[in-house]
Amino acid sequence: MKKTLKILTASFCFLVLMWSLSFAEKVSAAIEIDDVQINGFVTPIVGSKPYPKESFKIVSSNPHYKISSVKWMEPVDGSPHEMTTPAFREGVKYIVDIILEADTGYVFKKPSQTTTFKLNDNSSNDLKTNSNTATLMNGKTTLRSFYKMSQQPLKDVQITGFEKPVVGEKPVTVTDLKANDGACTIKDVFWYASDGNFMKTDTFEAGQSYRMALKVYPPAGDRFQYSGITDYDLYVFTKLTVNGETDFLDKKGNKDSTQVLRDGEYLLVFTDAMRPGVRVSFDAAGGQGTMPEEIVDADTYTLPPCSFTAPAGMIFDKWDLGAPGDKITLKENVTVKALWKDDGPKDSPYPAKKVSPENPIPLSRIEAAIPTRKNDKDLNCSTFSLLQAKGVPKGETSIKLSWQKVEGATGYIIYGNKCGKKNHYEKLKTTAKTSYKQKKLKKGTYYKYIVVAINGDQALAASKTIHVATNGGKYSNNTGVTLNKKKLTIKRKKSAKVKATLLRGNLQVKNHRAVAFESSDYRIATVTSKGKIKGVKKGTCYIYAYAQNGMCAKIKVKVKK
Repeated sequence: MKKTLKILTASFCFLVLMWSLSFAEKVSAAIEIDDVQINGFVTPIVGSKPYPKESFKIVSSNPHYKISSVKWMEPVDGSPHEMTTPAFREGVKYIVDIILEADTGYVFKKPSQTTTFKLNDNSSNDLKTNSNTATLMNGKTTLRSFYKMSQQPLKDVQITGFEKPVVGEKPVTVTDLKANDGACTIKDVFWYASDGNFMKTDTFEAGQSYRMALKVYPPAGDRFQYSGITDYDLYVFTKLTVNGETDFLDKKGNKDSTQVLRDGEYLLVFTDAMRPGVRVSFDAAGGQGTMPEEIVDADTYTLPPCSFTAPAGMIFDKWDLGAPGDKITLKENVTVKALWKDDGPKDSPYPAKKVSPENPIPLSRIEAAIPTRKNDKDLNCSTFSLLQAKGVPKGETSIKLSWQKVEGATGYIIYGNKCGKKNHYEKLKTTAKTSYKQKKLKKGTYYKYIVVAINGDQALAASKTIHVATNGGKYSNNTGVTLNKKKLTIKRKKSAKVKATLLRGNLQVKNHRAVAFESSDYRIATVTSKGKIKGVKKGTCYIYAYAQNGMCAKIKVKVKK
């Protein structure tokens, strides 16, 4: 019996020993975790609530652990203590403990061994993994990132370069847009059609509506202001404008129009749904100035007042599509052209289309028109009696021009070249004098000239075209003009004719223009190209007869009632 009991006792001890060894094998068989990687940590933003555990994401491959809890603390007397405020404060360095729990059958290694701890792909700056900050207890370990100073968020985002959709035109892209004048980065610009899908055409189509979405990233080291609660509970505090306005933003609410991601990494912006507009532009049609084009997203458009500066002697009549205030139907992009009409008599002795001190025009118009003329005819705005410009040869290679001083003029510009429509005018001289001599010319050759009186950027007078031949050829110039009368008295609305004779030397004069006539005051008397004078109202004026080289004669005309 005793022998049997000894045998049983020995067998039981053996079984206990074997069970103990088997249990030890099972314990030693727990798999050690080598790689711990957590993303989602960001610098505390002033005014945001502490980021919960849902903010942090495990990015390790095949992880065998989970985030058990997250604890935010602030230093008090040099030691971490629980936060005393519901949101991050300015100027405070915060500490976060991320408690990780291993899955069954897995354990964390001690930090001094081979487990790699990384937070935001960084194992040195954001995370401390020494024995004081990473501990093992009941299969759990704590990762601590501490003493991160809170910072002010980026509160104001200004997007520029946005253009509303226009029928037939391409949408704006990343290269067209700027955020905070380039300080922020814009990425991933998308356009959606009215069916909610991505825009399938290269250009906007009529009958559709479109929305734009884009991502805006802050400068390095900055974050946008946000609530920091969860992905599904976003409160937007960042002020956003597009082209200085908020009209383009989605009107359905902050969650649809503007979302700041929970970690503040980027701002997601949606514009409101927009129907493509029609581009309305304006053509001055000879006037000066500009009118801003408009993008109209309605079916009709009311024509605006004209703000162009009218051409000399003209006033605005109407637009080619109607008068200001009229409504027009819009189906496609359109250019509205200004129509001008004669302004009628002004307080000037010259017709409204003639440039004069009382009716100056921008010098830029003259400077643009003269060099590009394709003929040798007079400028439409030119007069004879204001400048009375003339030219005479000075030998075989020089020509001297002279003219009268024009009231208010501070200078004179002389344009010239050889006669002939293939020879374009060139600017020869700008002078304050009333004469000019051109040298080194070709003998026996006709030259053409125009003299312009100026004051600053205004033209006060433009001469008739002067045709002068140098000596030494088979042609010469007129030496003078005579009239069959020296004075004339006529009644208002009555007419009389004057005859002019051109004088010359022994050589023939090559005809560039017949003798011409001009009244010094068309309000008193007018004259036709044939010399027919007509009284307009009581007063006195002069009628000039002038040759192609500027030689002239005049007759005094008195008009009675």
